[in-house]
Amino acid sequence: MDEFKVASLFTNTLTDVGIGNKSYEEIQKIQSAFTGGISSSFTLIPNKDLSAHTLALKITSKSLEKNEKNMQELMVETAKDANFSDKNRIKDMLNFISSDNDKSLIQNGHVLAMSNAAAQINNISSTNDFTSGVNYISNTGQLSKSINKTSVFDNYVELLNSIKNKISSNPMYTFTASSLDIKKSNINFEFNESKEVFDTQDYFDIQQKSIGWITGAQVSYCAEVFPTVDYLHDDAAALSVLGAVLRNGYLHSAIREKGGAYGSGAMQDSNNKVFKFFSYRDPRCSNTFDDFKKSREWSLKDISQDQLDEGVLGIISSIDKPLSPFGEAMSDFSNNLDKKDKEKRLYFRSKVKECTLDNLTNVSRKYLFNESKKSVIAGENYIEEMESLGLEIKNI
Repeated sequence: MDEFKVASLFTNTLTDVGIGNKSYEEIQKIQSAFTGGISSSFTLIPNKDLSAHTLALKITSKSLEKNEKNMQELMVETAKDANFSDKNRIKDMLNFISSDNDKSLIQNGHVLAMSNAAAQINNISSTNDFTSGVNYISNTGQLSKSINKTSVFDNYVELLNSIKNKISSNPMYTFTASSLDIKKSNINFEFNESKEVFDTQDYFDIQQKSIGWITGAQVSYCAEVFPTVDYLHDDAAALSVLGAVLRNGYLHSAIREKGGAYGSGAMQDSNNKVFKFFSYRDPRCSNTFDDFKKSREWSLKDISQDQLDEGVLGIISSIDKPLSPFGEAMSDFSNNLDKKDKEKRLYFRSKVKECTLDNLTNVSRKYLFNESKKSVIAGENYIEEMESLGLEIKNI
């Protein structure tokens, strides 16, 4: 699991180091000559019933059609032969990433708070928090502060190389969008079929304590999360509509207009099987959690047909919104990787359209009145309030 803790550091470093015998300066010149940029990330690919995941490296790039072959070769070489031997470059990248993470606390504090609250609900959410949430940011900051110790640096590089050595030499899935006919393309679409067997990914343990994370911000980011269901469950559609109705019908007025927060909302997250409440750049803290509770009570008796219709329309619009030809193709590719084929997506859409007031009150009563988990990211002036909410105080 030590490797998994630095997985995002690996992908954020991978495309900014040397390849083989070439230095990172040479590689950056090659990237600029043939591509419009190259990036990488890890993604968890679920099995058919969404009960387990396999970890995969995703590399993306874009180029002019005349450079497509060079671009593809560079992507494959990056995955196979990235070189982590430049000590100063590795340290510089770690410090750059840690600095960017600090900025994201202010820009995406609500997303991070929701991720950390969900980490207390199930293993998949906890795993995601360690790769991209507050725990990832906290661990990266601690590593950055101690990286000048030889033992720490050597262990870090060993983890990076160990991850690289586990990556298959051939891609399992490929996606290409081009105006060229496939027969005129120079891209290689035929890779050797992989004989390797990939293990399912172990998950991190569920986070046992609710945490109030201290930052330099003068505001708070509040999150409360309830366990729900995955995308394949019949209740997922009604929960998605309920999120839109709660946001527009209650939370916007109570938390943004009256409470003074920059934003607030609720949403069903079927990938992590949780329902999330959040506030963004919020001058309040405990009162916001009171408003989350009041919105749930409101949902049992006061939702109007107009609010339901507005919620349904909002979800349908997000499903049907027009994309570019590339966007349509990429969306379809990503959905299929997530085991959301066209039939499942159309079924989900039909369930959204058929959603009734009874459906909303039923799923609210069924899921949103169980035990919840909280997380807050805020400045030191909120410590007393966070402690009154039962949160353990930690510095990020």
